[in-house]
Amino acid sequence: MQKKPVFKDPALQEKYLQQGYVILPVLSAEKVEKMIQLHNLTHPNVDELANCYNTSDDALTIEAKRKAKEEISKALEPLFSNHLNHFKGIYFNFIGKKPGENSIRYLHQDYSFCDESLYNGYNIWIPLHDITEENSYFSIVRNSYQFFHSYRGRQLRHKFEASTNKIIDNICTDLFPKAGEALIYNTANLHHTPLNVSNASRIAISVMSIPQEAKVSLYQPSEEKKGYVERYEVDEEFLLEYPTWERIVGRDYVELVPYDDKEVSWSELENAYYQYNKDVKRPTFWSQLFKSK
Repeated sequence: MQKKPVFKDPALQEKYLQQGYVILPVLSAEKVEKMIQLHNLTHPNVDELANCYNTSDDALTIEAKRKAKEEISKALEPLFSNHLNHFKGIYFNFIGKKPGENSIRYLHQDYSFCDESLYNGYNIWIPLHDITEENSYFSIVRNSYQFFHSYRGRQLRHKFEASTNKIIDNICTDLFPKAGEALIYNTANLHHTPLNVSNASRIAISVMSIPQEAKVSLYQPSEEKKGYVERYEVDEEFLLEYPTWERIVGRDYVELVPYDDKEVSWSELENAYYQYNKDVKRPTFWSQLFKSK
């Protein structure tokens, strides 16, 4: 089925179709500073947290999360009205990373937040500091949302785990957005962020967005029927109040969906990468041999 374009501008949409992501400026230096102040007002000091990687689930209170959501939404209104093709933000998040050994975010895909047989979901990731080699750049596998079908959510395993190191070493593209630039990508794209080895914490905004007409969906494996996942329909208040890592209980799912979580092999992933990225030259046997030495 043909999915609706994410961008109003045909040139931006074409760029997205070429690589599975787009980077464009959205926040001025003044707004970036206001977002940092908002984070500091509503969240604990990143440097004081035990975990090097933290999100808005660590916010001071639910009301603080709500305030952060409202202010981020206001700041991004021009992006949604001028550039995005009738999409809405549903899950608003600050992500903090302080330097340290557990600051890595391993290769993953973001949650499915809508019925992806009908729609695509997108993450709007905006660093509030210039991204460098040291403070944890963003690394993505171009167009990987097209490689295989997956449901992503609470307690659902990834289908590529055995090939994680080969993916990172061979087919990831490292991105270095400036402060206030938005990296907009399909939530099914494979991506990771490495260790923060700088001397300072790094904060980013993450906003999950889906088409305005789509219902918010969440997925988790069925405990009663092997080979199926449960699909729930929730509202934005649920996303605000319910921790993202907890299994949904005490709520009826909308449907049970059959799902094969069979591992995707490295050869399948590699072939898909060059199939969907025809502008990338496949390395020859000899180039790979010299690279390994």
